[in-house]
Amino acid sequence: MNTHLEPVMGTVVGITSPDPLPPEGVAAAVCALHEADRIFSTWNPESPMSLLRAGTAELEDFEPADARLIVEVLEQCRLARELTGGAFDPWAMPGGPDPS
Repeated sequence: MNTHLEPVMGTVVGITSPDPLPPEGVAAAVCALHEADRIFSTWNPESPMSLLRAGTAELEDFEPADARLIVEVLEQCRLARELTGGAFDPWAMPGGPDPS
């Protein structure tokens, strides 16, 4: 078994395969994980999601690509809330929506 462990999002994410892990695939996955953490971290007070939750920034204050991702993720969160009958509800968290 081949495994890559990446500390990100306040935990460790494992990428595991019975086959050798292609370095370019691992690098792309790690990059995507860190990009999601940069935008959506509720632990980093400077992340766009943290700034939105704190009310110190609006979507218009962020790079357009970041704002589009936030809107897309929150739309998916609304759908997940509906599909789960509220079992998954990012808006039930203290401090504002938490898509994690």
